[in-house]
Amino acid sequence: MNKSVTFLLVTQAATAFADRAIFFILFVVIGSFEGLASWYTPLLQLAFILAFVLFAPWAGSFSDRRPKRNVLIIGNIIKLIGLSILFLHLIPELTEWAILVGYFIIGFGAVTFSPAKYGLLPELVDKEKLVKVNAWLEGSTIVAILSGQFVGAMLGEINVTMALLIAVALYSVSTLLAFGIKLTPVIHKPTDMFIKDFISDFRELLTHHIVRFSLLGVSLFWSVAAVLQVLILEWAKNSLNLQQASEISILGIFIGIGIVIGSALVPSLINLENLRRVRFAAYGMGVLVILLSQLTVTSQAYIVLIMIGICGGILVVPINAALEKIGHETVGSGGAVAVQRFNENLSMLVTLIIYTMILANGVSPTLIMISLGVIILVLTVLLGLNLPKLDKPVCETKK
Repeated sequence: MNKSVTFLLVTQAATAFADRAIFFILFVVIGSFEGLASWYTPLLQLAFILAFVLFAPWAGSFSDRRPKRNVLIIGNIIKLIGLSILFLHLIPELTEWAILVGYFIIGFGAVTFSPAKYGLLPELVDKEKLVKVNAWLEGSTIVAILSGQFVGAMLGEINVTMALLIAVALYSVSTLLAFGIKLTPVIHKPTDMFIKDFISDFRELLTHHIVRFSLLGVSLFWSVAAVLQVLILEWAKNSLNLQQASEISILGIFIGIGIVIGSALVPSLINLENLRRVRFAAYGMGVLVILLSQLTVTSQAYIVLIMIGICGGILVVPINAALEKIGHETVGSGGAVAVQRFNENLSMLVTLIIYTMILANGVSPTLIMISLGVIILVLTVLLGLNLPKLDKPVCETKK
Protein backbone atom coordinates (compact mmCIF):
# COMPACT_ATOMS: atom_id res chain seq x y z
CA MET A 1 0.00 0.00 0.00
CA ASN A 2 1.15 3.57 -0.74
CA LYS A 3 2.89 4.95 2.37
CA SER A 4 0.92 8.21 2.25
CA VAL A 5 -2.36 6.30 1.98
CA THR A 6 -1.41 4.30 5.08
CA PHE A 7 -0.71 7.48 7.04
CA LEU A 8 -4.00 8.98 5.78
CA LEU A 9 -6.00 5.92 6.87
CA VAL A 10 -4.43 5.92 10.35
CA THR A 11 -4.75 9.70 10.73
CA GLN A 12 -8.41 9.57 9.75
CA ALA A 13 -9.10 6.58 11.98
CA ALA A 14 -7.60 8.29 15.04
CA THR A 15 -9.56 11.52 14.58
CA ALA A 16 -12.82 9.68 13.74
CA PHE A 17 -12.38 7.49 16.83
CA ALA A 18 -12.00 10.60 19.00
CA ASP A 19 -14.96 12.40 17.35
CA ARG A 20 -17.36 9.58 18.19
CA ALA A 21 -15.83 8.78 21.58
CA ILE A 22 -16.44 12.38 22.62
CA PHE A 23 -20.13 12.13 21.67
CA PHE A 24 -20.60 9.13 23.96
CA ILE A 25 -18.54 10.68 26.73
CA LEU A 26 -20.95 13.63 26.55
CA PHE A 27 -23.88 11.17 26.41
CA VAL A 28 -22.73 9.92 29.82
CA VAL A 29 -22.41 13.51 31.10
CA ILE A 30 -25.92 14.33 29.87
CA GLY A 31 -27.31 11.26 31.61
CA SER A 32 -25.74 12.30 34.91
CA PHE A 33 -27.50 15.68 35.00
CA GLU A 34 -31.11 15.84 36.13
CA GLY A 35 -33.50 18.04 34.23
CA LEU A 36 -32.00 17.60 30.76
CA ALA A 37 -34.78 16.44 28.41
CA SER A 38 -34.43 13.35 26.17
CA TRP A 39 -34.26 15.59 23.10
CA TYR A 40 -31.00 17.18 24.33
CA THR A 41 -29.06 14.21 22.90
CA PRO A 42 -30.17 14.78 19.27
CA LEU A 43 -29.62 18.50 19.91
CA LEU A 44 -25.97 17.67 20.63
CA GLN A 45 -25.74 15.84 17.32
CA LEU A 46 -27.39 18.83 15.65
CA ALA A 47 -24.66 21.15 16.97
CA PHE A 48 -22.00 19.03 15.24
CA ILE A 49 -23.90 18.82 11.95
CA LEU A 50 -24.78 22.52 11.95
CA ALA A 51 -21.07 23.28 11.64
CA PHE A 52 -20.95 21.26 8.42
CA VAL A 53 -23.93 23.09 6.93
CA LEU A 54 -22.57 26.53 7.83
CA PHE A 55 -18.94 26.02 6.82
CA ALA A 56 -19.08 23.53 3.93
CA PRO A 57 -19.07 26.27 1.24
CA TRP A 58 -15.88 27.71 2.79
CA ALA A 59 -14.20 24.37 3.53
CA GLY A 60 -13.92 23.21 -0.08
CA SER A 61 -12.23 26.43 -1.22
CA PHE A 62 -9.97 26.41 1.84
CA SER A 63 -8.89 22.84 1.08
CA ASP A 64 -8.23 23.39 -2.62
CA ARG A 65 -6.05 26.48 -2.01
CA ARG A 66 -3.57 24.55 0.18
CA PRO A 67 -1.70 21.25 0.29
CA LYS A 68 -4.29 18.91 1.73
CA ARG A 69 -1.93 17.45 4.29
CA ASN A 70 -1.70 20.88 5.91
CA VAL A 71 -5.50 21.18 5.95
CA LEU A 72 -5.76 17.92 7.90
CA ILE A 73 -3.42 19.35 10.52
CA ILE A 74 -5.41 22.61 10.78
CA GLY A 75 -8.66 20.65 11.18
CA ASN A 76 -7.25 18.68 14.09
CA ILE A 77 -5.99 21.83 15.81
CA ILE A 78 -9.51 23.30 15.61
CA LYS A 79 -10.88 20.10 17.15
CA LEU A 80 -8.42 20.44 20.03
CA ILE A 81 -9.72 23.96 20.68
CA GLY A 82 -13.30 22.68 20.81
CA LEU A 83 -12.28 19.83 23.07
CA SER A 84 -10.68 22.26 25.53
CA ILE A 85 -14.05 24.01 25.91
CA LEU A 86 -15.70 20.72 26.86
CA PHE A 87 -13.70 20.66 30.09
CA LEU A 88 -15.98 23.50 31.26
CA HIS A 89 -18.63 20.82 31.89
CA LEU A 90 -17.02 20.63 35.34
CA ILE A 91 -18.82 23.91 36.14
CA PRO A 92 -22.50 22.93 36.50
CA GLU A 93 -23.79 26.37 35.48
CA LEU A 94 -21.92 26.09 32.17
CA THR A 95 -22.52 22.42 31.39
CA GLU A 96 -25.29 22.74 28.80
CA TRP A 97 -23.65 25.57 26.83
CA ALA A 98 -20.11 24.22 27.15
CA ILE A 99 -21.18 20.88 25.69
CA LEU A 100 -23.01 22.40 22.73
CA VAL A 101 -20.41 25.07 21.93
CA GLY A 102 -17.45 22.71 22.34
CA TYR A 103 -18.99 19.99 20.16
CA PHE A 104 -19.97 22.62 17.56
CA ILE A 105 -16.31 23.73 17.31
CA ILE A 106 -15.23 20.09 16.99
CA GLY A 107 -17.72 19.89 14.12
CA PHE A 108 -16.03 22.95 12.58
CA GLY A 109 -12.73 21.08 12.78
CA ALA A 110 -14.33 18.05 11.15
CA VAL A 111 -15.76 20.07 8.24
CA THR A 112 -12.31 21.58 7.68
CA PHE A 113 -10.73 18.10 7.76
CA SER A 114 -13.28 16.37 5.51
CA PRO A 115 -12.64 17.81 1.99
CA ALA A 116 -8.90 17.31 2.37
CA LYS A 117 -9.35 13.72 3.56
CA TYR A 118 -11.38 12.67 0.53
CA GLY A 119 -9.67 15.07 -1.85
CA LEU A 120 -6.30 13.45 -1.16
CA LEU A 121 -7.34 10.06 -2.51
CA PRO A 122 -7.40 10.96 -6.24
CA GLU A 123 -4.05 12.71 -5.72
CA LEU A 124 -2.45 9.64 -4.11
CA VAL A 125 -3.87 6.69 -6.09
CA ASP A 126 -4.79 5.81 -9.68
CA LYS A 127 -8.38 5.67 -10.93
CA GLU A 128 -8.28 1.85 -10.98
CA LYS A 129 -7.58 1.74 -7.24
CA LEU A 130 -9.95 4.54 -6.20
CA VAL A 131 -12.95 2.38 -5.29
CA LYS A 132 -10.72 -0.08 -3.41
CA VAL A 133 -8.99 2.66 -1.39
CA ASN A 134 -12.37 4.26 -0.72
CA ALA A 135 -13.49 0.94 0.69
CA TRP A 136 -10.46 0.92 3.00
CA LEU A 137 -11.10 4.50 4.07
CA GLU A 138 -14.81 4.00 4.71
CA GLY A 139 -14.28 0.65 6.42
CA SER A 140 -11.52 1.88 8.71
CA THR A 141 -13.46 5.06 9.49
CA ILE A 142 -16.60 3.18 10.45
CA VAL A 143 -14.63 0.76 12.61
CA ALA A 144 -12.98 3.74 14.32
CA ILE A 145 -16.31 5.54 14.84
CA LEU A 146 -18.10 2.54 16.29
CA SER A 147 -15.24 1.29 18.45
CA GLY A 148 -14.82 4.90 19.56
CA GLN A 149 -18.38 5.09 20.76
CA PHE A 150 -17.98 1.94 22.86
CA VAL A 151 -14.67 3.02 24.35
CA GLY A 152 -15.98 6.57 24.90
CA ALA A 153 -19.06 5.32 26.74
CA MET A 154 -17.00 2.90 28.84
CA LEU A 155 -14.36 5.49 29.76
CA GLY A 156 -17.04 8.11 30.41
CA GLU A 157 -18.68 5.82 32.95
CA ILE A 158 -15.33 5.43 34.71
CA ASN A 159 -14.06 9.03 34.66
CA VAL A 160 -15.20 11.77 32.26
CA THR A 161 -12.11 13.97 32.70
CA MET A 162 -9.75 11.08 32.01
CA ALA A 163 -11.82 10.14 28.94
CA LEU A 164 -11.56 13.68 27.55
CA LEU A 165 -7.80 13.71 28.15
CA ILE A 166 -7.50 10.51 26.11
CA ALA A 167 -9.40 12.29 23.31
CA VAL A 168 -6.82 15.10 23.49
CA ALA A 169 -4.08 12.50 23.03
CA LEU A 170 -5.84 10.96 20.03
CA TYR A 171 -6.24 14.28 18.23
CA SER A 172 -2.60 15.06 18.96
CA VAL A 173 -1.44 11.70 17.56
CA SER A 174 -3.62 12.19 14.47
CA THR A 175 -2.03 15.60 13.91
CA LEU A 176 1.51 14.20 14.15
CA LEU A 177 0.70 11.29 11.83
CA ALA A 178 -0.57 13.70 9.18
CA PHE A 179 3.01 14.87 8.66
CA GLY A 180 3.73 11.45 7.14
CA ILE A 181 1.38 12.13 4.21
CA LYS A 182 2.90 13.29 0.93
CA LEU A 183 2.80 17.06 0.39
CA THR A 184 0.75 17.10 -2.85
CA PRO A 185 0.69 20.12 -5.19
CA VAL A 186 -2.24 22.52 -5.35
CA ILE A 187 -4.02 21.71 -8.64
CA HIS A 188 -7.16 23.85 -8.47
CA LYS A 189 -6.88 27.38 -7.07
CA PRO A 190 -10.31 28.85 -6.27
CA THR A 191 -10.81 32.59 -5.95
CA ASP A 192 -11.38 34.29 -2.62
CA MET A 193 -15.14 34.41 -3.40
CA PHE A 194 -15.75 31.02 -1.81
CA ILE A 195 -19.56 31.34 -1.71
CA LYS A 196 -19.61 32.21 -5.40
CA ASP A 197 -17.19 29.34 -6.09
CA PHE A 198 -19.31 26.95 -4.06
CA ILE A 199 -22.47 27.84 -6.03
CA SER A 200 -20.53 27.57 -9.29
CA ASP A 201 -19.14 24.16 -8.29
CA PHE A 202 -22.63 23.03 -7.30
CA ARG A 203 -24.06 24.00 -10.68
CA GLU A 204 -21.20 22.41 -12.58
CA LEU A 205 -21.49 19.12 -10.72
CA LEU A 206 -25.26 18.98 -11.17
CA THR A 207 -24.79 18.90 -14.95
CA HIS A 208 -23.54 15.33 -14.45
CA HIS A 209 -26.34 12.77 -14.26
CA ILE A 210 -24.30 10.45 -12.03
CA VAL A 211 -23.47 13.29 -9.64
CA ARG A 212 -27.15 14.19 -9.22
CA PHE A 213 -27.91 10.59 -8.35
CA SER A 214 -24.85 10.26 -6.11
CA LEU A 215 -25.62 13.42 -4.13
CA LEU A 216 -29.15 12.20 -3.47
CA GLY A 217 -27.85 8.73 -2.57
CA VAL A 218 -25.27 9.87 -0.01
CA SER A 219 -27.75 12.36 1.45
CA LEU A 220 -30.22 9.52 1.98
CA PHE A 221 -27.59 7.28 3.56
CA TRP A 222 -26.24 9.86 6.01
CA SER A 223 -29.71 11.13 6.94
CA VAL A 224 -30.67 7.59 7.90
CA ALA A 225 -27.34 7.12 9.72
CA ALA A 226 -27.76 10.37 11.67
CA VAL A 227 -31.25 9.48 12.87
CA LEU A 228 -30.36 5.87 13.64
CA GLN A 229 -27.35 6.94 15.73
CA VAL A 230 -29.57 8.79 18.18
CA LEU A 231 -32.78 6.80 17.66
CA ILE A 232 -31.09 3.55 18.72
CA LEU A 233 -30.14 5.16 22.03
CA GLU A 234 -33.83 5.53 22.94
CA TRP A 235 -35.09 2.42 21.15
CA ALA A 236 -32.60 0.15 22.94
CA LYS A 237 -33.82 1.39 26.34
CA ASN A 238 -37.47 0.68 25.49
CA SER A 239 -37.31 -2.44 23.31
CA LEU A 240 -34.13 -4.22 24.45
CA ASN A 241 -34.17 -2.97 28.06
CA LEU A 242 -30.55 -1.79 27.87
CA GLN A 243 -29.75 1.05 30.28
CA GLN A 244 -25.96 1.51 30.47
CA ALA A 245 -24.32 3.71 27.83
CA SER A 246 -21.62 1.08 27.26
CA GLU A 247 -24.27 -1.60 26.64
CA ILE A 248 -26.12 0.58 24.14
CA SER A 249 -22.93 1.60 22.35
CA ILE A 250 -22.18 -2.06 21.54
CA LEU A 251 -25.11 -2.03 19.10
CA GLY A 252 -23.19 0.36 16.87
CA ILE A 253 -20.26 -2.03 16.68
CA PHE A 254 -22.44 -4.54 14.85
CA ILE A 255 -23.45 -1.91 12.31
CA GLY A 256 -19.74 -1.24 11.85
CA ILE A 257 -18.99 -4.92 11.30
CA GLY A 258 -21.64 -4.92 8.58
CA ILE A 259 -20.28 -1.78 6.92
CA VAL A 260 -16.78 -3.26 6.84
CA ILE A 261 -18.18 -6.42 5.21
CA GLY A 262 -20.22 -4.36 2.75
CA SER A 263 -17.21 -2.18 1.92
CA ALA A 264 -15.10 -5.29 1.29
CA LEU A 265 -17.76 -6.71 -1.04
CA VAL A 266 -18.11 -3.52 -3.11
CA PRO A 267 -15.11 -3.94 -5.48
CA SER A 268 -16.44 -7.31 -6.67
CA LEU A 269 -20.07 -6.16 -6.96
CA ILE A 270 -20.09 -2.54 -8.12
CA ASN A 271 -17.77 -0.28 -10.10
CA LEU A 272 -18.13 3.22 -11.51
CA GLU A 273 -19.78 1.86 -14.68
CA ASN A 274 -22.65 0.01 -12.94
CA LEU A 275 -23.31 2.44 -10.12
CA ARG A 276 -27.07 2.04 -10.52
CA ARG A 277 -26.89 -1.29 -8.65
CA VAL A 278 -26.52 0.52 -5.33
CA ARG A 279 -30.28 1.10 -5.18
CA PHE A 280 -30.81 -2.56 -4.24
CA ALA A 281 -28.72 -2.02 -1.11
CA ALA A 282 -30.96 0.94 -0.21
CA TYR A 283 -34.08 -1.21 -0.61
CA GLY A 284 -32.55 -3.81 1.69
CA MET A 285 -31.68 -1.17 4.28
CA GLY A 286 -35.27 0.11 4.39
CA VAL A 287 -36.74 -3.37 4.91
CA LEU A 288 -34.18 -4.22 7.59
CA VAL A 289 -34.83 -1.00 9.57
CA ILE A 290 -38.54 -1.92 9.70
CA LEU A 291 -37.61 -5.44 10.82
CA LEU A 292 -35.31 -4.07 13.52
CA SER A 293 -38.15 -2.02 15.01
CA GLN A 294 -40.05 -5.21 15.84
CA LEU A 295 -37.26 -6.99 17.70
CA THR A 296 -37.02 -7.36 21.47
CA VAL A 297 -34.14 -9.88 21.68
CA THR A 298 -30.65 -8.38 21.71
CA SER A 299 -28.96 -11.24 19.80
CA GLN A 300 -31.49 -10.91 16.97
CA ALA A 301 -30.90 -7.16 16.88
CA TYR A 302 -27.17 -7.78 16.46
CA ILE A 303 -27.78 -9.87 13.31
CA VAL A 304 -30.12 -7.33 11.74
CA LEU A 305 -27.74 -4.45 12.55
CA ILE A 306 -24.92 -6.29 10.76
CA MET A 307 -27.16 -6.69 7.71
CA ILE A 308 -28.10 -2.98 7.81
CA GLY A 309 -24.39 -2.16 7.91
CA ILE A 310 -23.66 -4.41 4.90
CA CYS A 311 -26.31 -2.57 2.88
CA GLY A 312 -24.91 0.78 4.01
CA GLY A 313 -21.35 -0.09 2.99
CA ILE A 314 -22.44 -1.31 -0.44
CA LEU A 315 -24.47 1.88 -0.90
CA VAL A 316 -22.02 4.59 0.10
CA VAL A 317 -18.55 3.43 -1.01
CA PRO A 318 -19.02 3.45 -4.82
CA ILE A 319 -21.05 6.67 -4.65
CA ASN A 320 -18.16 8.40 -2.85
CA ALA A 321 -15.72 7.11 -5.45
CA ALA A 322 -17.85 8.46 -8.32
CA LEU A 323 -18.12 11.89 -6.71
CA GLU A 324 -14.38 12.03 -6.07
CA LYS A 325 -13.49 11.07 -9.65
CA ILE A 326 -15.85 13.54 -11.33
CA GLY A 327 -15.00 16.27 -8.82
CA HIS A 328 -11.25 15.80 -9.23
CA GLU A 329 -11.58 16.11 -13.03
CA THR A 330 -13.89 19.14 -12.99
CA VAL A 331 -14.25 21.61 -10.09
CA GLY A 332 -11.49 20.24 -7.87
CA SER A 333 -11.67 17.48 -5.30
CA GLY A 334 -12.05 19.86 -2.34
CA GLY A 335 -14.92 21.73 -3.97
CA ALA A 336 -16.67 18.49 -4.91
CA VAL A 337 -16.38 17.06 -1.40
CA ALA A 338 -17.61 20.38 0.05
CA VAL A 339 -20.72 20.19 -2.15
CA GLN A 340 -21.21 16.57 -1.14
CA ARG A 341 -20.79 17.27 2.57
CA PHE A 342 -23.10 20.28 2.40
CA ASN A 343 -25.87 18.15 0.88
CA GLU A 344 -25.32 15.31 3.30
CA ASN A 345 -25.30 17.48 6.37
CA LEU A 346 -28.17 19.72 5.32
CA SER A 347 -30.32 16.62 4.90
CA MET A 348 -29.02 15.26 8.23
CA LEU A 349 -29.79 18.57 9.91
CA VAL A 350 -33.35 18.65 8.58
CA THR A 351 -34.07 15.02 9.52
CA LEU A 352 -32.58 15.42 13.00
CA ILE A 353 -34.64 18.57 13.62
CA ILE A 354 -37.75 16.66 12.59
CA TYR A 355 -36.74 13.71 14.78
CA THR A 356 -36.07 15.97 17.78
CA MET A 357 -39.49 17.60 17.39
CA ILE A 358 -41.21 14.22 17.07
CA LEU A 359 -39.38 12.84 20.11
CA ALA A 360 -40.26 15.95 22.14
CA ASN A 361 -43.93 15.23 21.41
CA GLY A 362 -43.76 11.77 22.94
CA VAL A 363 -43.86 9.54 19.85
CA SER A 364 -42.43 6.08 20.57
CA PRO A 365 -38.98 5.20 19.15
CA THR A 366 -40.46 2.02 17.62
CA LEU A 367 -43.00 3.97 15.58
CA ILE A 368 -40.30 6.42 14.49
CA MET A 369 -38.11 3.51 13.35
CA ILE A 370 -40.93 1.98 11.29
CA SER A 371 -41.57 5.35 9.67
CA LEU A 372 -37.85 5.70 8.92
CA GLY A 373 -37.79 2.35 7.10
CA VAL A 374 -40.82 3.29 5.01
CA ILE A 375 -39.25 6.65 4.11
CA ILE A 376 -36.06 4.88 2.95
CA LEU A 377 -38.08 2.66 0.63
CA VAL A 378 -40.10 5.54 -0.81
CA LEU A 379 -37.05 7.75 -1.37
CA THR A 380 -35.16 4.88 -3.01
CA VAL A 381 -37.99 4.44 -5.51
CA LEU A 382 -37.77 8.16 -6.27
CA LEU A 383 -34.00 7.89 -6.61
CA GLY A 384 -34.47 5.09 -9.12
CA LEU A 385 -36.42 7.45 -11.35
CA ASN A 386 -33.27 9.59 -11.65
CA LEU A 387 -31.16 6.71 -12.94
CA PRO A 388 -30.15 6.20 -16.58
CA LYS A 389 -31.80 3.26 -18.33
CA LEU A 390 -28.45 1.67 -19.18
CA ASP A 391 -25.08 1.63 -17.47
CA LYS A 392 -22.58 4.14 -18.90
CA PRO A 393 -19.04 5.07 -17.96
CA VAL A 394 -19.04 7.81 -15.37
CA CYS A 395 -17.05 10.20 -17.55
CA GLU A 396 -19.64 9.92 -20.34
CA THR A 397 -22.73 10.28 -18.18
CA LYS A 398 -23.18 14.01 -18.00
CA LYS A 399 -26.76 14.84 -19.03
